[in-house]
Amino acid sequence: MKVQFLIVFFLTAVRCQATESVLDLFPEFKREIGRIDGLERENKALKAEIEARGPDKVAFMAKNAPHLKNIPGNHIIVYDTAITNVGNGYDTSTGIFTAPSNGIYIFSWTVLTQQGFNFLTYLAVNGNVIARNYVDAYQIRNNISGSQNAVINLKKYDKVSVRMRNGLWGNDMHGDGWSTFNGYKLYNM
Repeated sequence: MKVQFLIVFFLTAVRCQATESVLDLFPEFKREIGRIDGLERENKALKAEIEARGPDKVAFMAKNAPHLKNIPGNHIIVYDTAITNVGNGYDTSTGIFTAPSNGIYIFSWTVLTQQGFNFLTYLAVNGNVIARNYVDAYQIRNNISGSQNAVINLKKYDKVSVRMRNGLWGNDMHGDGWSTFNGYKLYNM
């Protein structure tokens, strides 16, 4: 039908007198032009909305290569080796994950400490405590690990990090992949 419409339109346009407008001869064509213009505006608005939302696929996993010892309170724990960093939200030089878009995110972190030591951490969003992890091997005869998880509604550019508990010093955290920090976006908000 579209091809037939165009052929009829072309033939009529060829016969059209200089005093008549082709669009006046085809009111349906004029309506369709308006509809196409509306769809183009809607498409442009949807593209802008998608770009503003940011990426849908965000995931990272990082580990610390060296053992960490005597870390002061509130200090950010830097997991310096990224295994996965889809969306490039995690910065291995600062230990901070920056949300590239609004959404529900899931984070977890694991700490391994050795006999006679401890390592008390918390997950922070924009510096505010969200969840804590207490790993204490003072009274045991072996290494011990602790893990924690958090499901968080983040806004674009929110900063997430694992930090030492305030007022305490982290004695020892094993590196070499024993201690990790990871997160991923569950869905957009």
